[in-house]
Amino acid sequence: MQSECEHRVELERVKYTALKEQHSVLEKRLTTANVALANLEKQFCAYKSEHCKTSEAELTGQVMLLKQQCNDLKRNCEKALRMKTDYKVQVCLENAIPLLPLFFTISIYVYICIYSRQSVQCIV
Repeated sequence: MQSECEHRVELERVKYTALKEQHSVLEKRLTTANVALANLEKQFCAYKSEHCKTSEAELTGQVMLLKQQCNDLKRNCEKALRMKTDYKVQVCLENAIPLLPLFFTISIYVYICIYSRQSVQCIV
């Protein structure tokens, strides 16, 4: 029985040693991957900073700024057109109110002329 237990202990030691070696191999792989990741991040940062310095990036920024300005100007133009239309309506209404009596007078005169079969003459 004791030899069987010693044999089991020996097997567990072998398993432990194998797992320890596997753990050290995985630790090395993890360290290597972290180093590679750090290098890639540095390379990407360098690429990004170089790209930002190019004229293409500057032009892209200018295009975005001009699009924003264009949208602002369109909104201002639409607002101005609405205000102009509202003002025209207001002016037309203000100008039409004094002309209403003249309109009704002319309408009555034309109505009388039609029924009395006289030719309509310009009264203005």
